[in-house]
Amino acid sequence: MTARLTIEQVKKEVSGTDETLISTKYKNNSTKLEFQCLEGHRYRMTWDNFKRGSRCAECSGLKKLTTEYIEKEAQRDGTILISKTYKGAHAKLIFQCQLGHRYKIKWNDFQQGHRCPSCATSGFKPNKPALLYYLEIFHRGRYYYKIGISNRTVEKRYPNSDLEKITVLAEWKYKEGKDAYGEEQRIIHSYSDYLYQGTATILKGATGNAELFTEDILQLRGEIFI
Repeated sequence: MTARLTIEQVKKEVSGTDETLISTKYKNNSTKLEFQCLEGHRYRMTWDNFKRGSRCAECSGLKKLTTEYIEKEAQRDGTILISKTYKGAHAKLIFQCQLGHRYKIKWNDFQQGHRCPSCATSGFKPNKPALLYYLEIFHRGRYYYKIGISNRTVEKRYPNSDLEKITVLAEWKYKEGKDAYGEEQRIIHSYSDYLYQGTATILKGATGNAELFTEDILQLRGEIFI
């Protein structure tokens, strides 16, 4: 059974926005609560509608949403607004995540928590501690080498069918995943001549062969990356 939401939990969530919660009691998500906007206007709205992104009706009628406001809201979780104009809640805007991926999304969807689809697919969190790893993979009589990043250990990142092929050659820990990503991209760019160009799936648990090499680049020319 789902725990009932409390007024303290509602107040905590509202504190992460520009609005102020005036009500001191919470009944359910369809009962109206009283809020106050930055302009000092008080308004009543259900918690369900507030969570969907609805705000002060007076401000909505008097002020057109600006890119400056959207930019400020996006920066709350490290997202950068690339678009220079705003054409309405249903028009797509261009954003850039902490890993440098650019993507298009409607402002309504952004308000509801949708973010970078590339990061969502991999499950990688750039603001969480991460591991940069370097693997040797033996597949069908040949050795391949992979550089990669994960918020988990290699053992938890890959299925057993992949782990049987893998030897972990090196690991480096980072306090923030975005730094691990930056080093991974530097290595890939520096040794792009040795990237695997085939189409065969070497690791089932990988999102692709983009970080896979045909040579042991860690030992190449005796370079030490980190």
